[in-house]
Amino acid sequence: MRSDILKKDIETLPHRALLMSAGLKKEDFDLDKPFIGVANSYTDLIPGHIHLNELTQEVKRGIRDAGGVPFEWGVPGVRCCHVCGNAT
Repeated sequence: MRSDILKKDIETLPHRALLMSAGLKKEDFDLDKPFIGVANSYTDLIPGHIHLNELTQEVKRGIRDAGGVPFEWGVPGVRCCHVCGNAT
């Protein structure tokens, strides 16, 4: 797995220390646990995105239950005016 790069070598020890300071535990670095990224475009400014935080939490729970380690990051939310019925 690509995430093994961060888990093994002495050269990536500072990276592991940073991740541990962010809340990861030593067992999260086991070689059989993949790191999986979850993109979240939640914002309270776009009505169609209000539910995405709850959905993202469920996705992350599923990743943990399956033996992975989730990492969430935010992406810009794009409002589609034609979908909302507000096209001008």
